[in-house]
Amino acid sequence: MPELLRIGKLKFIIRAERKVRHHRPHIHVIKAECEAVFSLDHSVECLGYVEFRESDVRKIKLIVERYRDLFLEEWSNINEEN
Repeated sequence: MPELLRIGKLKFIIRAERKVRHHRPHIHVIKAECEAVFSLDHSVECLGYVEFRESDVRKIKLIVERYRDLFLEEWSNINEEN
């Protein structure tokens, strides 16, 4: 699972399994026991989260929006290989 970006303790990753193509571009954001998933396609939206505070989710969404193009490019590269 490639780590695309790290900001402080936040890790932004794409989980990829060999020969498995995901149906919707998204990114996982992990910090300790916390995790959130954000869509990357039409608009950035939180698809779900565990253990993050809502205020953290709103801040993370802004980061995902800022790096959306990078994440989408990597998503395409990873899924082309599968």
